[in-house]
Amino acid sequence: MEHHVVVFAAGTRACVTLLALATSAIVTPYDTSSHLQAGGSPLAALSNWDGVYFSHIALNGYDFEHFHAFFPLYPLLARWLARLLPLETSAALITSGWLISNVSFVLAALFLYRLGCVVLRKEVVARRAAYLFCVVPSNIFMSAFYSESLMCLLSFSGMYFLARHAQAPKTRRSFWDLVLCALLFGASSATRSNGILLSFSGAVGMEDRSWCTNAVPNLTAMYSFIQREYWNVGLFRYYELKQLPNFILAAPIIVLSMHALHGYFRVVNALLVVHIQVTTRLLCACPPLFWHPAMLMCDPTVKRKASPVLTSYGRLVVGYFLLFTVLGSVLFPSFYPWT
Repeated sequence: MEHHVVVFAAGTRACVTLLALATSAIVTPYDTSSHLQAGGSPLAALSNWDGVYFSHIALNGYDFEHFHAFFPLYPLLARWLARLLPLETSAALITSGWLISNVSFVLAALFLYRLGCVVLRKEVVARRAAYLFCVVPSNIFMSAFYSESLMCLLSFSGMYFLARHAQAPKTRRSFWDLVLCALLFGASSATRSNGILLSFSGAVGMEDRSWCTNAVPNLTAMYSFIQREYWNVGLFRYYELKQLPNFILAAPIIVLSMHALHGYFRVVNALLVVHIQVTTRLLCACPPLFWHPAMLMCDPTVKRKASPVLTSYGRLVVGYFLLFTVLGSVLFPSFYPWT
Protein backbone atom coordinates (compact mmCIF):
# COMPACT_ATOMS: atom_id res chain seq x y z
CA MET A 1 0.00 0.00 0.00
CA GLU A 2 2.98 2.31 0.34
CA HIS A 3 3.07 2.54 -3.44
CA HIS A 4 -0.51 3.85 -3.50
CA VAL A 5 0.30 6.52 -0.92
CA VAL A 6 3.38 7.67 -2.84
CA VAL A 7 1.51 7.82 -6.16
CA PHE A 8 -1.41 9.71 -4.64
CA ALA A 9 0.91 12.18 -2.90
CA ALA A 10 2.86 12.79 -6.11
CA GLY A 11 -0.38 13.21 -8.03
CA THR A 12 -1.66 15.86 -5.64
CA ARG A 13 1.66 17.73 -5.95
CA ALA A 14 1.28 17.79 -9.71
CA CYS A 15 -2.34 18.97 -9.49
CA VAL A 16 -1.62 21.73 -6.98
CA THR A 17 1.40 22.98 -8.92
CA LEU A 18 -0.40 22.98 -12.28
CA LEU A 19 -3.46 24.71 -10.83
CA ALA A 20 -1.28 27.35 -9.20
CA LEU A 21 0.70 28.00 -12.38
CA ALA A 22 -2.45 28.15 -14.50
CA THR A 23 -4.00 30.64 -12.10
CA SER A 24 -0.90 32.82 -12.02
CA ALA A 25 -0.93 32.96 -15.81
CA ILE A 26 -4.51 34.24 -15.83
CA VAL A 27 -4.83 36.43 -12.72
CA THR A 28 -2.80 39.62 -12.35
CA PRO A 29 -0.76 39.31 -9.14
CA TYR A 30 -1.48 41.74 -6.33
CA ASP A 31 2.24 41.91 -5.54
CA THR A 32 5.17 41.17 -7.87
CA SER A 33 7.95 40.85 -5.28
CA SER A 34 8.50 37.18 -5.94
CA HIS A 35 8.50 37.65 -9.72
CA LEU A 36 11.16 40.35 -9.50
CA GLN A 37 13.32 38.09 -7.37
CA ALA A 38 12.78 34.84 -9.29
CA GLY A 39 14.63 35.77 -12.45
CA GLY A 40 11.76 34.95 -14.79
CA SER A 41 11.25 31.42 -13.47
CA PRO A 42 7.83 29.94 -14.36
CA LEU A 43 7.67 28.80 -10.73
CA ALA A 44 7.88 32.37 -9.42
CA ALA A 45 4.24 32.29 -8.35
CA LEU A 46 5.12 29.55 -5.86
CA SER A 47 7.55 31.81 -4.01
CA ASN A 48 5.00 34.37 -2.81
CA TRP A 49 4.41 35.61 0.72
CA ASP A 50 7.00 34.03 3.06
CA GLY A 51 8.60 32.46 0.01
CA VAL A 52 10.07 35.88 -0.74
CA TYR A 53 11.95 35.72 2.56
CA PHE A 54 13.09 32.13 2.10
CA SER A 55 14.36 32.76 -1.41
CA HIS A 56 16.13 35.95 -0.33
CA ILE A 57 17.82 34.14 2.56
CA ALA A 58 18.88 31.32 0.26
CA LEU A 59 20.36 33.84 -2.16
CA ASN A 60 21.81 36.50 0.14
CA GLY A 61 21.74 35.17 3.69
CA TYR A 62 20.36 36.87 6.80
CA ASP A 63 21.07 40.48 5.97
CA PHE A 64 18.11 41.95 7.90
CA GLU A 65 17.13 41.44 11.51
CA HIS A 66 13.57 40.26 10.89
CA PHE A 67 14.79 37.56 8.52
CA HIS A 68 15.89 35.59 11.59
CA ALA A 69 12.25 34.62 12.09
CA PHE A 70 12.82 32.11 9.28
CA PHE A 71 14.90 29.10 10.22
CA PRO A 72 17.97 28.24 8.11
CA LEU A 73 17.82 24.57 7.09
CA TYR A 74 15.31 24.89 4.25
CA PRO A 75 16.92 27.91 2.51
CA LEU A 76 20.36 26.34 2.95
CA LEU A 77 19.22 23.13 1.27
CA ALA A 78 17.68 25.18 -1.53
CA ARG A 79 20.95 27.06 -2.01
CA TRP A 80 23.03 23.89 -2.12
CA LEU A 81 20.69 22.12 -4.54
CA ALA A 82 20.48 25.20 -6.78
CA ARG A 83 24.22 24.95 -7.41
CA LEU A 84 23.65 21.58 -9.07
CA LEU A 85 20.96 22.79 -11.47
CA PRO A 86 21.96 24.07 -14.93
CA LEU A 87 19.85 27.21 -14.64
CA GLU A 88 20.31 30.90 -13.99
CA THR A 89 20.92 31.51 -10.27
CA SER A 90 17.50 32.89 -9.31
CA ALA A 91 15.59 30.40 -11.44
CA ALA A 92 17.70 27.54 -10.08
CA LEU A 93 16.96 28.67 -6.54
CA ILE A 94 13.19 28.74 -7.05
CA THR A 95 13.30 25.38 -8.81
CA SER A 96 15.38 23.81 -6.04
CA GLY A 97 12.97 25.09 -3.40
CA TRP A 98 10.04 23.65 -5.32
CA LEU A 99 11.81 20.30 -5.69
CA ILE A 100 12.68 20.10 -1.99
CA SER A 101 9.13 20.97 -0.94
CA ASN A 102 7.43 18.48 -3.24
CA VAL A 103 9.82 15.57 -2.71
CA SER A 104 9.66 16.21 1.04
CA PHE A 105 5.88 16.15 0.89
CA VAL A 106 5.73 12.79 -0.87
CA LEU A 107 8.15 11.30 1.65
CA ALA A 108 6.23 12.92 4.52
CA ALA A 109 3.03 11.23 3.34
CA LEU A 110 4.88 7.92 3.21
CA PHE A 111 6.25 8.29 6.74
CA LEU A 112 2.87 9.41 8.06
CA TYR A 113 1.45 6.18 6.65
CA ARG A 114 4.23 4.13 8.22
CA LEU A 115 3.82 5.94 11.53
CA GLY A 116 0.10 5.27 11.49
CA CYS A 117 0.68 1.58 10.83
CA VAL A 118 3.03 1.35 13.82
CA VAL A 119 1.03 3.46 16.28
CA LEU A 120 -2.56 2.71 15.26
CA ARG A 121 -1.94 -0.82 13.98
CA LYS A 122 -4.73 -0.28 11.49
CA GLU A 123 -3.44 -0.11 7.94
CA VAL A 124 -6.71 1.20 6.52
CA VAL A 125 -6.85 4.11 8.96
CA ALA A 126 -3.17 4.88 8.40
CA ARG A 127 -3.75 4.96 4.65
CA ARG A 128 -6.80 7.20 4.93
CA ALA A 129 -4.83 9.57 7.17
CA ALA A 130 -2.05 9.74 4.60
CA TYR A 131 -4.60 10.49 1.88
CA LEU A 132 -6.09 13.26 4.03
CA PHE A 133 -2.63 14.70 4.51
CA CYS A 134 -2.29 14.83 0.72
CA VAL A 135 -5.26 17.21 0.54
CA VAL A 136 -4.47 19.14 3.73
CA PRO A 137 -6.00 22.66 3.75
CA SER A 138 -2.51 24.19 3.63
CA ASN A 139 -1.77 22.24 0.45
CA ILE A 140 -0.39 25.11 -1.58
CA PHE A 141 2.25 25.82 1.06
CA MET A 142 3.42 22.23 0.72
CA SER A 143 4.34 22.80 -2.92
CA ALA A 144 5.53 26.39 -2.59
CA PHE A 145 8.88 27.84 -1.50
CA TYR A 146 7.97 27.18 2.13
CA SER A 147 9.48 24.94 4.80
CA GLU A 148 6.22 23.17 5.75
CA SER A 149 6.80 20.01 3.72
CA LEU A 150 10.35 19.59 4.99
CA MET A 151 9.11 20.15 8.53
CA CYS A 152 6.44 17.48 8.11
CA LEU A 153 8.96 15.02 6.67
CA LEU A 154 11.42 15.51 9.51
CA SER A 155 8.68 15.36 12.15
CA PHE A 156 6.85 12.32 10.79
CA SER A 157 10.02 10.36 10.09
CA GLY A 158 11.45 11.17 13.52
CA MET A 159 8.19 10.09 15.15
CA TYR A 160 8.20 6.91 13.08
CA PHE A 161 11.67 5.81 14.20
CA LEU A 162 10.84 6.69 17.80
CA ALA A 163 7.57 4.73 17.68
CA ARG A 164 9.25 1.79 15.98
CA HIS A 165 11.87 1.67 18.70
CA ALA A 166 9.32 2.01 21.50
CA GLN A 167 7.03 -0.73 20.20
CA ALA A 168 9.69 -3.24 19.25
CA PRO A 169 10.47 -6.09 21.68
CA LYS A 170 13.31 -5.12 23.99
CA THR A 171 15.58 -7.76 22.51
CA ARG A 172 15.05 -6.39 19.00
CA ARG A 173 15.21 -2.65 19.63
CA SER A 174 17.74 -0.83 17.51
CA PHE A 175 19.89 1.94 18.92
CA TRP A 176 20.04 3.44 15.44
CA ASP A 177 16.32 4.17 15.54
CA LEU A 178 16.99 6.53 18.43
CA VAL A 179 19.96 8.05 16.62
CA LEU A 180 17.87 8.70 13.51
CA CYS A 181 15.06 10.09 15.64
CA ALA A 182 17.42 12.51 17.38
CA LEU A 183 18.97 13.64 14.11
CA LEU A 184 15.61 14.16 12.44
CA PHE A 185 14.12 16.06 15.38
CA GLY A 186 17.28 18.13 15.53
CA ALA A 187 16.93 18.95 11.85
CA SER A 188 13.26 19.86 12.35
CA SER A 189 14.38 22.32 15.02
CA ALA A 190 16.48 24.02 12.37
CA THR A 191 13.54 24.11 9.98
CA ARG A 192 10.64 25.70 11.85
CA SER A 193 10.00 27.07 15.32
CA ASN A 194 7.42 24.40 16.06
CA GLY A 195 10.23 21.87 15.76
CA ILE A 196 11.35 22.78 19.23
CA LEU A 197 9.77 23.80 22.50
CA LEU A 198 11.06 27.32 22.75
CA SER A 199 11.92 28.82 26.10
CA PHE A 200 10.34 32.23 26.44
CA SER A 201 11.53 32.84 29.97
CA GLY A 202 14.62 34.67 28.78
CA ALA A 203 12.46 37.20 26.97
CA VAL A 204 10.49 38.27 30.04
CA GLY A 205 11.37 41.76 31.17
CA MET A 206 14.05 42.29 28.54
CA GLU A 207 14.82 45.66 27.09
CA ASP A 208 14.71 46.20 23.35
CA ARG A 209 17.18 43.99 21.51
CA SER A 210 18.77 42.82 24.74
CA TRP A 211 19.15 39.42 23.10
CA CYS A 212 22.26 40.70 21.34
CA THR A 213 23.89 42.51 24.27
CA ASN A 214 25.33 39.41 25.88
CA ALA A 215 28.58 37.76 24.91
CA VAL A 216 26.55 34.63 24.18
CA PRO A 217 23.25 35.76 22.59
CA ASN A 218 20.01 34.24 23.83
CA LEU A 219 18.74 32.90 20.51
CA THR A 220 15.29 31.97 21.80
CA ALA A 221 14.92 35.51 23.10
CA MET A 222 16.02 36.83 19.71
CA TYR A 223 13.33 34.79 17.98
CA SER A 224 10.67 35.94 20.45
CA PHE A 225 11.70 39.57 20.06
CA ILE A 226 11.66 39.44 16.26
CA GLN A 227 8.25 37.80 16.15
CA ARG A 228 6.88 40.43 18.54
CA GLU A 229 8.60 43.41 16.92
CA TYR A 230 7.92 42.70 13.26
CA TRP A 231 4.82 40.49 13.23
CA ASN A 232 3.10 41.40 16.51
CA VAL A 233 3.18 37.76 17.61
CA GLY A 234 2.60 37.14 21.30
CA LEU A 235 0.06 36.05 23.88
CA PHE A 236 -3.34 37.53 22.90
CA ARG A 237 -1.65 40.13 20.66
CA TYR A 238 -3.70 39.00 17.68
CA TYR A 239 -7.01 39.31 19.49
CA GLU A 240 -8.28 42.39 17.69
CA LEU A 241 -11.69 43.06 16.21
CA LYS A 242 -10.20 43.66 12.76
CA GLN A 243 -8.81 40.10 12.80
CA LEU A 244 -12.27 38.54 13.17
CA PRO A 245 -12.39 37.42 9.49
CA ASN A 246 -9.09 35.58 9.96
CA PHE A 247 -10.46 33.84 13.06
CA ILE A 248 -13.48 32.74 11.04
CA LEU A 249 -11.28 31.36 8.25
CA ALA A 250 -9.15 29.48 10.76
CA ALA A 251 -12.12 28.16 12.76
CA PRO A 252 -12.56 24.83 10.90
CA ILE A 253 -8.97 23.65 11.37
CA ILE A 254 -9.00 24.75 15.03
CA VAL A 255 -12.26 22.94 15.79
CA LEU A 256 -11.01 19.82 14.02
CA SER A 257 -7.69 19.99 15.86
CA MET A 258 -9.28 20.48 19.27
CA HIS A 259 -11.60 17.57 18.57
CA ALA A 260 -8.70 15.39 17.50
CA LEU A 261 -5.92 16.52 19.80
CA HIS A 262 -7.77 17.29 23.04
CA GLY A 263 -5.87 20.37 24.09
CA TYR A 264 -2.57 19.59 22.42
CA PHE A 265 0.03 22.33 22.98
CA ARG A 266 0.13 23.47 19.38
CA VAL A 267 -3.59 24.21 19.36
CA VAL A 268 -3.22 26.36 22.48
CA ASN A 269 -0.22 28.11 20.97
CA ALA A 270 -2.11 28.68 17.72
CA LEU A 271 -5.11 30.12 19.54
CA LEU A 272 -3.31 32.40 21.96
CA VAL A 273 0.02 33.47 20.46
CA VAL A 274 0.57 33.23 16.70
CA HIS A 275 -1.32 34.88 13.85
CA ILE A 276 -4.54 32.91 13.67
CA GLN A 277 -4.38 32.30 9.91
CA VAL A 278 -1.05 30.49 10.34
CA THR A 279 -2.85 27.64 12.11
CA THR A 280 -3.82 26.15 8.75
CA ARG A 281 -0.19 25.22 8.16
CA LEU A 282 1.17 25.26 11.73
CA LEU A 283 -0.89 22.20 12.69
CA CYS A 284 -0.16 20.18 9.56
CA ALA A 285 2.79 18.41 11.25
CA CYS A 286 0.49 16.84 13.87
CA PRO A 287 -0.37 13.22 12.94
CA PRO A 288 -3.50 13.08 15.16
CA LEU A 289 -5.00 15.84 13.02
CA PHE A 290 -5.26 13.23 10.25
CA TRP A 291 -5.66 10.07 12.32
CA HIS A 292 -8.77 11.25 14.11
CA PRO A 293 -10.90 12.08 11.04
CA ALA A 294 -9.49 9.01 9.27
CA MET A 295 -11.02 6.85 12.00
CA LEU A 296 -14.41 8.56 11.86
CA MET A 297 -14.86 9.46 8.21
CA CYS A 298 -16.12 6.09 6.95
CA ASP A 299 -19.17 4.11 8.00
CA PRO A 300 -17.89 0.88 9.63
CA THR A 301 -21.27 -0.82 9.23
CA VAL A 302 -21.09 -0.73 5.44
CA LYS A 303 -18.85 -3.39 3.95
CA ARG A 304 -17.63 -2.68 0.45
CA LYS A 305 -14.76 -4.06 -1.53
CA ALA A 306 -14.58 -0.84 -3.52
CA SER A 307 -14.48 2.66 -2.03
CA PRO A 308 -15.93 2.99 1.49
CA VAL A 309 -19.01 5.06 2.30
CA LEU A 310 -18.24 8.43 3.86
CA THR A 311 -20.12 9.52 6.94
CA SER A 312 -21.53 13.04 7.21
CA TYR A 313 -18.48 13.94 9.28
CA GLY A 314 -16.23 12.45 6.62
CA ARG A 315 -17.88 14.40 3.83
CA LEU A 316 -17.56 17.59 5.86
CA VAL A 317 -13.85 17.06 6.53
CA VAL A 318 -13.01 16.03 2.97
CA GLY A 319 -15.04 18.93 1.59
CA TYR A 320 -13.24 21.39 3.82
CA PHE A 321 -9.82 19.99 2.90
CA LEU A 322 -10.56 20.09 -0.83
CA LEU A 323 -12.12 23.56 -0.69
CA PHE A 324 -9.06 25.08 0.96
CA THR A 325 -6.75 23.16 -1.37
CA VAL A 326 -8.42 24.78 -4.37
CA LEU A 327 -8.70 28.21 -2.74
CA GLY A 328 -5.04 28.20 -1.81
CA SER A 329 -3.92 27.02 -5.24
CA VAL A 330 -5.95 29.79 -6.89
CA LEU A 331 -5.28 32.74 -4.57
CA PHE A 332 -1.75 32.13 -3.24
CA PRO A 333 0.05 32.41 -6.62
CA SER A 334 -1.45 35.86 -7.20
CA PHE A 335 -0.52 37.09 -3.72
CA TYR A 336 -4.10 37.28 -2.49
CA PRO A 337 -4.85 36.35 1.14
CA TRP A 338 -6.94 33.26 1.78
CA THR A 339 -6.03 32.02 5.28
